[in-house]
Amino acid sequence: MSPPVYLSINQVEINKKQILHIYVPIGSQVQKCKDKIFDRNEDGDFDITNNQTLITQLYLKKQTTYSEVELASHDFYKHIFPQITKFLGFILNNKEKQELIEKIYTIIDTNEDIKNDFKHYLGEKELFKTIKESVETCQNILLVIDNDKKELPEIQKTYSDTWDKLVKILKVNYYMNGQDKIFSIMPDFENIDYTFIQEGKDEEDYDAKYTEKYHLDGVNDEIEKSFKLLKERLIRENKEVKFNSRKYYIAITNNRNIAYIRAQKKKLKIVVMLSYHEVKMKIKKHIVKKLSSGVQNFYGDKCSEIEISSEKNINEIINLLKPLITK
Repeated sequence: MSPPVYLSINQVEINKKQILHIYVPIGSQVQKCKDKIFDRNEDGDFDITNNQTLITQLYLKKQTTYSEVELASHDFYKHIFPQITKFLGFILNNKEKQELIEKIYTIIDTNEDIKNDFKHYLGEKELFKTIKESVETCQNILLVIDNDKKELPEIQKTYSDTWDKLVKILKVNYYMNGQDKIFSIMPDFENIDYTFIQEGKDEEDYDAKYTEKYHLDGVNDEIEKSFKLLKERLIRENKEVKFNSRKYYIAITNNRNIAYIRAQKKKLKIVVMLSYHEVKMKIKKHIVKKLSSGVQNFYGDKCSEIEISSEKNINEIINLLKPLITK
């Protein structure tokens, strides 16, 4: 059973002025529960509290997310909207990203105490490369708020290529009675990347502006090539196969949806309508992720997720999907 934790926030004081916050959502491989740290994988949850090397490696694999914590009582257009817009402007501006990378590196490299702390966590991993990867791969903004804001749905609809595509919303409430504390979090952290399936049911079936170009905007050349090769090879196998672009994903269909593709800057995430064990038996060269029962309920059947970072070993994916597109 998964550790019953939605969000763990570790505050590490590097020195009196430098504070490092580490956010660990339940959907990641690292879990924290009752002061113990677990490694989640297909065989279960294993206590790795005393294995600092493994903990470090797993933390470093996580994708960076910018977070903005707000109160619903804050004025939306005077406060929340400008704050999130600044984040969006930064994400879309490569020059500002490079300046931030260099600034962070300079601060760390010129302070021996901070530098040693980073070396402790990074091991032999190159500092500049780690900072560069963390900043450049960040394509998400997590807006943590304590209640609904009526302006958000309209803003997401209006700015579909930024607010709707890049901003994820987490509603957190905190209750306290004496020593008892309860956090209410919606949606569950493990499902936050998949709520688009449920939300998409209320959308029109097709909108011309949600094209493949829309979904591939901002990805690197390797990911774009991987997508095009995957599409070309599958259509070669069966000319009836369709790649249908929707608001939140590109669906691969053959009378029914057999897979859902979401493109990120350095990876393609493909949810395949097959169980984890069926996929794991055939996929050896790509990362395969077991999805929670809640996520599988979103899709309406057993499914699992595959991550592709290049066109290398694309044959594995073709061979996995081939039986589904020839039924």
